[in-house]
Parts: sequence; structure tokens; C-alpha cells
Amino acid sequence: MSGLALPPLKATFVVRNLVGGGVGNFTVEVHPDWSPEGAARFGELIYNHFFNGCRFFRVISGFVAQFGIPGDPGLATSWRLRPIPDEPVVVKNTRGRLTFAAAGINSRATQMFVNYGDNHALDGEDFAPFGEIIEGMDVADRLFAGYGESAPGGKGPDQLELLRLGNHYLQAEFPHLSYIERVEANISAAELSRFVATDIESHNFPLMFKVLLLVGFMAVSFACWASHCYCCRRKKSDELLLSCS
Repeated sequence: MSGLALPPLKATFVVRNLVGGGVGNFTVEVHPDWSPEGAARFGELIYNHFFNGCRFFRVISGFVAQFGIPGDPGLATSWRLRPIPDEPVVVKNTRGRLTFAAAGINSRATQMFVNYGDNHALDGEDFAPFGEIIEGMDVADRLFAGYGESAPGGKGPDQLELLRLGNHYLQAEFPHLSYIERVEANISAAELSRFVATDIESHNFPLMFKVLLLVGFMAVSFACWASHCYCCRRKKSDELLLSCS
């Protein structure tokens, strides 16, 4: 890809609402040789100022700090329709490395996480790191973790509600979350555009793919609904038989 001819992409995250107050920075260096698709998508997000205002909505001490859902629900939806393909894991998920989150095969889009520890279990689950924090890990360690795991498993933000309502939901119910004010790249906008140019077209999946993706989602949703209805009817029938016996 054309980005390999450029200086290594380094992105400095300016973060607010840190534990202890104030503002701090941490810098990520991107490694296209670790994850070409992941590196290109990250560069594309930086180029589009995607991260401005994003909250670190899932911060679990010793594990990960997850972010990458924008405050605008419409923007979140548009990017979710542009996933990137999976890649082999070239390097391990060790402390300070950044990796895209995923919810299935070829589902990486915008969500990612900072590894707080050496999460080797993630290596076998196809989570491929694309970059690492080279400066300011102490700032990343100060991201607010008081809400813990996301709902429904924990008391933290519900990702579905975040996707539906955006930052209004987080500001109202989880005001202490640390957030990204802006991201500053070490290369110009023109160079950043070159960094991602060769892969942007491959990420613009044809309309038919999007239609099939939507149809598949609707089919799965209907199957789950039908199964739920059947189970409810069966349960009521069993209860009726039990009460009559």
C-alpha cells in the first residue's frame, strides 16, 4: 500500500476527564506490517476526525480500554456498514497495543481497545493489533474506569443505547467517562490521505453486499423472535398442563 512509503503514522490523542482531573496525551504509532487493513482504517478515521468527542465507554482495569463509537448515531451507523476483513494475528496483544474490536467474522469497523495487560487469550481469537502506545501510557492508565463492564453484564454503558442515542446518553448517565478532545497526526492531511487511499475503495463494499448484510441481519432477528415466541408458547403450555395435573 502507498502508506508504506510514508513516515510511520503517529497519532496523539488529547484526552479529557482523566482520573485526577486535567487533560493528557498519549501517542500511538501505527504498524501497517502488523495489520494492513487495520492500519489503513485507523488512518482513515484520523483523516475524517472521527474520534473527536468519542468516550472511552468500556474501561476495565488490567484488561482493556475500549472506544470508537461516535457521539452521532447516524455517523456510527454509516461506518458500521463499512467493515474491514479479518487478518491473521502477527503480534501479540500485549500492554499498550491497540486492536480493533469485533463481533463476528469480518466485522471490524471503528471500535478498538487499548490493552492494559498482556492479553494473550485474545491472540487466539483473531484480535490483530495494528499499533501501540509509544508515549503517554501513564495517561492511558488514568482513563476513568469507575463504571466497569458494559451493560447488561455490568453497570457500565449499554452499547446498544450508545449506538441509538449517542453522546447524549453518556453525558446524562455516565458523565465521568474520559473522552477524546481531538487527535493530532504527525503527517499532513495530504500524506494521511495517501496513507489510506489504496484501501479506501476496498472498504466501500458494493450496494448488493450491504443489502445482503441487512437481509441477513433481519433473518437472524426474525429467527430469534420466532424462537422466543415458540419458547413462550411452550412455557405457557407446560404451565397449563402442570396446573391441570
